[in-house]
Amino acid sequence: MPKQHKILIVDDQMGIRILLKETFSEEYQVELAENGNQAIKKVKQFQPSIILLDMKMPDLSGVETLHLIRELNITVPVILMSGFDEFDIINKTKGLEQVHYINKPFDLEEIKMMVKELLLKAKDSNHICSL
Repeated sequence: MPKQHKILIVDDQMGIRILLKETFSEEYQVELAENGNQAIKKVKQFQPSIILLDMKMPDLSGVETLHLIRELNITVPVILMSGFDEFDIINKTKGLEQVHYINKPFDLEEIKMMVKELLLKAKDSNHICSL
């Protein structure tokens, strides 16, 4: 049976990408990107159901990447992963829909639960819209 949901994991740290891929690949289709530019390309090709996006990356930051994704009219849930002050992140992403936050280091069970809940909410929202 094909995996229904797709997760795009964007982080410049290979260890984080591999850890998250191993965590999610049993239940979901997983694609990886190591920077914001790769993420933009993969968002267009892979069409993820949810994006896990690191805040601090070379070239494009997570916030810059998120703004470019939203400019493509892609409104899937995004979980911003950061070791920095959440208040600063909230200010930088104010007004963007479907943006959620988790602090690094994160608990794998917590991020798994967060992904499940957001995918369920997105599914329920799409079901209501189609009625």
